[in-house]
Amino acid sequence: MVRLEDISRGAIVEGVSPNSAVTVMDVQWHGSDVVELTYKDSAGRAQNVLLYRYNEPQLRIVERGQQWNFQADGSLLRFGVDSATSFLMMTTGTSSIYCYKKVLPATAIASTGFA
Repeated sequence: MVRLEDISRGAIVEGVSPNSAVTVMDVQWHGSDVVELTYKDSAGRAQNVLLYRYNEPQLRIVERGQQWNFQADGSLLRFGVDSATSFLMMTTGTSSIYCYKKVLPATAIASTGFA
């Protein structure tokens, strides 16, 4: 038996739509017994439905969705975010850049040749 907790993004589920299996686009919980399911049907139309605990016996997961995970180097992500933040602040004319609770004045940035 499928539990509501087993439904995740990307899963293909039967029993939601009477005609065919659907592809789950989003799952949003409302309390502990109700899930708002956003899905695409076989024609590609996006629709929403509320699923309750009593709907569990009619559901069947054909293919499980991918669980989101992050397996890259965290320091590279931090470097990329800092670079993007610095670029955004320089292009929008912000006078200071806040990075890891340190303040770099605009004059220090200008001396790097980026300004």
